[in-house]
Amino acid sequence: MTSLVTQHKTYVHHIALDPSGTLLASCSSDKTVEVFHRRTVTGGGAIWEPGCMIHDHSGPVLRIAWCQHREHGPLLATAGADRWIYIYRIIISSHEGRTLLHTVRWSPVRGYEKDVITNVAFVPPQQYHALLLSTASLDGCVRLYEVHQPQQFPCVCRISPEADAAAEGASESTASAVGMSAGAASHSAGSAAVGRREDASASPPVSSVPMLRSGGVTAIDWFPGSAERTMTLAVGTVSGRFFLYRYIKDSSSFMTISLPPVEAGVLRCSAPVCNVSWAPCVGRRFQLLSICSRREVFLLRLNCVSPSIDEKRSFELFRVPFGAASASWSRSSTLLYLARDDRHTQMVVLQMANPLDHQSWKVVSRNAVE
Repeated sequence: MTSLVTQHKTYVHHIALDPSGTLLASCSSDKTVEVFHRRTVTGGGAIWEPGCMIHDHSGPVLRIAWCQHREHGPLLATAGADRWIYIYRIIISSHEGRTLLHTVRWSPVRGYEKDVITNVAFVPPQQYHALLLSTASLDGCVRLYEVHQPQQFPCVCRISPEADAAAEGASESTASAVGMSAGAASHSAGSAAVGRREDASASPPVSSVPMLRSGGVTAIDWFPGSAERTMTLAVGTVSGRFFLYRYIKDSSSFMTISLPPVEAGVLRCSAPVCNVSWAPCVGRRFQLLSICSRREVFLLRLNCVSPSIDEKRSFELFRVPFGAASASWSRSSTLLYLARDDRHTQMVVLQMANPLDHQSWKVVSRNAVE
C-alpha cells in the first residue's frame, strides 16, 4: 500500500485517479485541489510527486472527476460548496528530466444548483459525440451539462429523483382512486420519461422546498459501457434511496429503470448514500454495482449485459453488514475495496468466491491505514 502527503491544511474530501493511472487529484475543505504525477523509479516501483495546486474555489471542494478526452487529453472537473463548476485541461511536459504539470482552466460555470454540489461525473466520452458532465446537489436534482470550450455550459437536462418518485406515487394513488386499472397505471409510471431543461429564472415549486435537504442527491455514477444506448446513471440520495435511469439522447431526457422489490419494500440504505460505483465491464453477462452508506453496503447484481438495453433483467442483492465511505472495484470485478473511516481508517477487501453465487462475497483482508 502506497501513501502520500498532501499540502492540504484540513480535511481531504475526495481523491481520484485519472484513467491512465498517471495522475492523481485530491480536494479539500481548504478550498484547494492538488494534482500529483506518478513517476517510475529504478527497480520497477513508483512514487507520487506533487504537480500543481489549484486555488480557484471560494468554498470547500467536495468532489473531483477525471475524463480522458480524445482531443484535449486529461480533463479534471471540480465542484463543491460554492456551487461553481470548474474544468481544467492538464498539460504534462518535461524540463531537465522533471515532469511538469500545467493547468488550462476552461470557462468556470456557476451552475443552476441551489445548494451544495455533492458529486460530479463525466459521461464516458465514447458514449456521446459531445462531452457531458453531470452534477448532484443537495437541492435534490441531478443536472446534465454539455461542455463547450471555452463557452458557458448549457444545462441540457435535469431530474429530481425523490420529487419525481413522490409525484409518481401521488399520481398512482390518484389514478387508483378514480378507477384506473393497475396495469395501465404501472405502464404509465414505468415508461414515462423524466427530465427537463433548466430555467435560470425559475425557482423550485413551493411543494418541493422542504425536500431540498431531505431529498438531496449525494452520489452519482455512469455505467461504463461503450455505446450510446447503454447510458445508464446510478443515483443515491440523502434519504438512503437508490435510483437507476436510462438517458435518452434524442429527447435529452431520463427514463426510470425499475428496481427489484425487497423485503423492506424498496431498496434503501438506513443512512445517506455516500457512494455508488459500477464495476468495470469485462465481458460478463451480468453487471455489478456497489451502494455505500455509513451503516451498510449493498452489492447489486444485474443479470443483463446492459441495464439500458436488456428489458428482461433480473436482480440479486447482497448486503454487507458494515458501512463504508467509498468503494473501488478491481479490474476483474472480483475484488471490492471498501474504505472505512468511522472509528479509524481501514481498507476492507471483499472477494466473490463463486461468480455463479452472488451470496458468496466474503471479507479476505482488513488493513488499517496509518
